[in-house]
Amino acid sequence: MPKSTPKSIFRHGTFNTEALCALATKYRNGVPCSCDLAQHPMNGSFNWAITVHFEDSIEWIMRSPRSGYDQFSNEISGRLLSSEAATLNASSDNPIGVPYILMSKAQGMSLQEFWKINPSMDGLTLTKKAKVMSQLDEITWKLAQVRFDRIGSLFEGDSEA
Repeated sequence: MPKSTPKSIFRHGTFNTEALCALATKYRNGVPCSCDLAQHPMNGSFNWAITVHFEDSIEWIMRSPRSGYDQFSNEISGRLLSSEAATLNASSDNPIGVPYILMSKAQGMSLQEFWKINPSMDGLTLTKKAKVMSQLDEITWKLAQVRFDRIGSLFEGDSEA
């Protein structure tokens, strides 16, 4: 990586962007892609993600567990990611160098992005903004109330994840 390359994309883990693009290109039947090294990774509670851009304007997301996350070891983080989907590589033992999942990027813009580029909200009043946040709160509350008869991962006999 040249010294002038911004390192924000690598703040959660060192990984091979060339291997990532080669793999994504292979999965897209040869459509070339790129990974903007200056992008700021998206963050969640347990994962970080970056965008992979294809020449035909399609975008994919590469998501990976946060390495060194205090609550879980890297091995358990990989197992949790495996539990989420069967079509991924959950090991760091791969050409990219981190556990990952590649997925299509949904069309549109996140609410956070929208509010950042539209501080005036294009006429969206504070009352309407509060209503959106209230609706999101209600949805989150309902999801938090869902209870299952068991806890654990999708893997049989898994006691750690």
